Amino acid sequence: MSYATPITIIVITLIVKHTIWAVNVGTVVALIFQGTFIATSDRWVFRKLKHQRL
Repeated sequence: MSYATPITIIVITLIVKHTIWAVNVGTVVALIFQGTFIATSDRWVFRKLKHQRL
């Protein structure tokens, strides 16, 4: 759900202006790989971190 706001803004801008502005490499990497980065850091950097099983 953390992706909902930026994706909504990008889609609305695309529909209204027919162009995409300010979607750079960092934005694309964050949208695609954020979950992978967090999971990897949880396994390797913060080994004692415990998550609830939601």
